[in-house]
Amino acid sequence: MEERIPKMDKPTWEKCLFEFFIKNNIHFSVQSEALIKFLKCVARYGPSILIPSYSTLRGRIIPEARKDIEKYAEKVIFSWKETGCIIMFDLWTDLRKRSFLNVITYSPGGALFLKSEECSHARLTGSFIFDILDREIQSVGPNLVVQIISDNAFNYGSTFDMLTGKYRWLFKTQCAAHGINLMLEDIYEDVIWVQEIFDEAKRIIDYLYKSIIVLQLMRKFTNKDLKYPYKTRFGSKFLMLQSIVEVEEKLKLLVVSAEWRSLRNSRSTEADRVVDTIQRESFWNDSKEILRFMEPIIQVLRLVDGHGATSGYLYEAMEIAREVLEKLKEADHRYDQILRIFDCRRDENILGMIHYAAAVFNPAYFCSQRFKKVPQFKEAIDFIGDILVPQDERRGYYGQLPAYLMKTTHIFSSSAKIMMKTSHPCHLKLHIYIYFIFFYQ
Repeated sequence: MEERIPKMDKPTWEKCLFEFFIKNNIHFSVQSEALIKFLKCVARYGPSILIPSYSTLRGRIIPEARKDIEKYAEKVIFSWKETGCIIMFDLWTDLRKRSFLNVITYSPGGALFLKSEECSHARLTGSFIFDILDREIQSVGPNLVVQIISDNAFNYGSTFDMLTGKYRWLFKTQCAAHGINLMLEDIYEDVIWVQEIFDEAKRIIDYLYKSIIVLQLMRKFTNKDLKYPYKTRFGSKFLMLQSIVEVEEKLKLLVVSAEWRSLRNSRSTEADRVVDTIQRESFWNDSKEILRFMEPIIQVLRLVDGHGATSGYLYEAMEIAREVLEKLKEADHRYDQILRIFDCRRDENILGMIHYAAAVFNPAYFCSQRFKKVPQFKEAIDFIGDILVPQDERRGYYGQLPAYLMKTTHIFSSSAKIMMKTSHPCHLKLHIYIYFIFFYQ
């Protein structure tokens, strides 16, 4: 019977979707995996599907889902006994201007949300944040927490000092993704020629999306949508500029077409300015130059902004990005300022002692030709010995260290070197990244 039901046409489906979003006050930006999965499941179930009642949702479906969540939480908590866990915290403000401090744990077993403390009317001092985190560390178990990660807010510094003073084995790491976003923000704010190109690109986007008639004509010529930047994520400016450069020739054809000239909007001062930008070769040359130097930085952002451990290869990834900037600096003095911003944010907000330590104790990188000694490596080795290695194991750590640092053959045998190239956990992801950077160049 269901097979005889005619397939719904796309406009009717889109109208139903529109009504669902409007009448349920759902934000248009929702593009979650859960929504996509739900729509596919509905399509596979067929037209006979019935929306469950309130009592069914509350009495059976949600309680069953809660059992699954509890099983997941038990699995994650059990994993802490084997690997320990990281505590991550961040401050955010909702649409009603209420402030919350969120505390989350992360381990190889998965992530677990611990607490959301409303602090709208509190002074966010170091001691206030310390009290919240201290309670959560005690609830997890002090010996099971090995690392604290946050963004780069100034008032977190004293919080870290108090936590590491009480729990000497803890170490702090700042959020690398947040640090890279700060770097991109600095480049935009301080490098005038970069800011001007981004602002002009944003002006093009704003104008093309301002009118539905102009937007439809743009889509007809380019056969795609352009990316719109987010205010708080400066990496999105790169994606915006990249999407414009990809359709450079089509935009040039658009603004000289008869269809464009026939538009009423095309005779305004704003339209003339957009046309002038699209037809100006210096805009496209500078846009491609910006994409060229930002690509390695964006690739590092993609590495650290996803799931999985990145400590083992963040240092090398940052070195690769810096090498690209160094080469560009040799040909163009404008990169002096960009390189200074890169170095400043790298040292202050991105790389910590754990990343230098991970670089030294990543044998694949330690034995590669890319490895170069820097003073921070010695500090990182001492950091591991003083903070992370238990008191009763330090003699063994420092006893075996010289053999490792001298790359003796009984550690770095021929078979071990082969295994480092084929089986190292960071090998595949990092080398895909390296390939992309040098292919792009």
